[in-house]
Amino acid sequence: MLKYPTMRAELVDYLELLGSPELRDGRGRSIQLDEPIHFLFDDTPLAQNAECTIGWYLVDADEARLVRDVISEIDRVFVAHGTEHPDAYFLALPAWDRVVSLARTAAATLKARDPGSWNTAP
Repeated sequence: MLKYPTMRAELVDYLELLGSPELRDGRGRSIQLDEPIHFLFDDTPLAQNAECTIGWYLVDADEARLVRDVISEIDRVFVAHGTEHPDAYFLALPAWDRVVSLARTAAATLKARDPGSWNTAP
């Protein structure tokens, strides 16, 4: 049992968003990159220590590794290119394809491990 299942759902939503090459949510709504970046890097301890969220909104070390891989790849892009660019700049980078791939894998894995908790309403 996770302590914060709603935060897990929010994490999955953001990972799915990052896994969308055009940054669109499940309803086709365009989202700014700031939202998932702030969640991963500023609003949670995931970027500093994903393992400390096990039991809170991650199930185990495997999930922590998947999330950490996404964060590390985003960080690599930011180190190489800076953070002061429009979203379209990052989305057009060949390096961003790896972020998309890792985020899709992480979202699918987290979602598959707890399929009963996701809101599927439109």
